[in-house]
Amino acid sequence: GAGSATITATDSSCEAGYQSASGSINVTSPYVPTVTWRLEPSSLSFSPSSITVGGNATCTTSLIKRKYEDGVATSVTDTPSLSWSTSNSSVATVSSGTVTGTGAGSATITATDSSCEAGYQTASGGITVVSYKSGFAWLDSKITIDAGGSATASFVCSTSSPSFSANDNEITIGEFSVNHTASNGYEYSGSVTIYASNDMYNGDEGIITGSAGGGSDNLDFVINKENYTISISASKTTLLPDGETVTLTITSPSSSSWTLSDDEGYFSFSKTSGTGNASVSATIGTNEYSSARSTDIYVRLDNGKASDFVRLTQNASSITVIQIDVWICSTYRNGNYYTYAQTSENVPCGITVTDSRGQTYVIEEYDSVSSDEYQWPTEWGDVRTCIAASVSPSSYTTPDGKTKYTFVPDV
Repeated sequence: GAGSATITATDSSCEAGYQSASGSINVTSPYVPTVTWRLEPSSLSFSPSSITVGGNATCTTSLIKRKYEDGVATSVTDTPSLSWSTSNSSVATVSSGTVTGTGAGSATITATDSSCEAGYQTASGGITVVSYKSGFAWLDSKITIDAGGSATASFVCSTSSPSFSANDNEITIGEFSVNHTASNGYEYSGSVTIYASNDMYNGDEGIITGSAGGGSDNLDFVINKENYTISISASKTTLLPDGETVTLTITSPSSSSWTLSDDEGYFSFSKTSGTGNASVSATIGTNEYSSARSTDIYVRLDNGKASDFVRLTQNASSITVIQIDVWICSTYRNGNYYTYAQTSENVPCGITVTDSRGQTYVIEEYDSVSSDEYQWPTEWGDVRTCIAASVSPSSYTTPDGKTKYTFVPDV
């Protein structure tokens, strides 16, 4: 133990008075440092830092208890045993690091470990609690809407189900979204899409009203209508019955692209799309029919903001159409097959028939059988595989214009 002692060595065989030797020794206790524990860090953070009445925030600070020796920090840490408190329970309460808003205002939240060194037992942080406004408010003071288009307006409100109305029947309230995200003192925020009819005029004005939670707000709008006009005209609107071509004139804004279409499918066009002014050839089909028929040809701006059409009428056919079938025939004589061309009746003009091998046959005017025939080699197989591929010319109209013959390969 700590203290002093005398140590003596004795030899009794020695002369009296000279039998011992003595010395003293001091014993001291080993050094023991002063050990304390401190709570770290000393400040707290919360997410979110501002909450609503009834809302919650969570402490995001990781607290530890650190060992100190003679006031010097060591690397030794431990898990603190925390108790939580609030400076104002009418504003916020706290339990295990979770804060709940009870009223508008500010409060200080404190975590305490009483086992730590005095002066180092607590960590604190502030929290703000807000009470949201009631009603509805636009975040825009005025919006511009394109005629035939739409615009989006942002708002804040106190409920998740606002309502909207407009003072103009040409305005349509479209889809809207509401997020539980606080903004400008309101609990909810969102946006709404507003559509304007293409019939509105440039400079038209009006009001969009939004309502929620017993309150409302008005949003002014103004219409922007650019020169979105397009027109189409035809060089003639009444057509002959046999595949006549007309010229279409398109007048369009130079920066706007357009498309051209025949909703009935009667016409073919030299082009079906373009930009700015254009001249387009349109050819109607040559199918014969007994009564007049009409079709609308549309030109439309690709932005959907303008369109126009022209109606073309094709007269009924006054021509008698006679179809003459043409085919390849074969004959067998002297042990060989021979091929030749034949028609279903005498032809009004000379025609040339080409078969599937590329061989040609001529049928003279007022005849129905070709003057040509060709031997079919046996190595070619079945002679019935030879068919009429084409006829030239494909049709013939009599000089008086009253009868048309068409020559059709009969395959």
